[in-house]
Amino acid sequence: MTELYVSLCISNIGSHFPPTYNNNIPSKKVISLVSRTGRDLQRYNTTGYRQVVGCIPYRYKKHGGGREIEVLLISAQKKGKGMLLPKGGWEIDESIEEAALRETIEEAGVTG
Repeated sequence: MTELYVSLCISNIGSHFPPTYNNNIPSKKVISLVSRTGRDLQRYNTTGYRQVVGCIPYRYKKHGGGREIEVLLISAQKKGKGMLLPKGGWEIDESIEEAALRETIEEAGVTG
């Protein structure tokens, strides 16, 4: 079985600042497979933007004498939006890592 790695990304929706990344987080921390609903627990920054986290799920694949990276993308729910990375809201009762890993399971159905 190929090991899955996860890179985390946090960003403000509508922000002009680039997202920040935290690489190679073990993806076995998430336990719950029940999708959360509603925005009662959502985090917002001081200017009112909802805090969003995302993941870049990837794995190494042997290719010839070396390795190459495969990145997992998901299809957008809205027509015409193309392929996306899994992302979603960061809630007040979870760490950034837990939120990003939860979103990866909810949206892409993958664990590592």
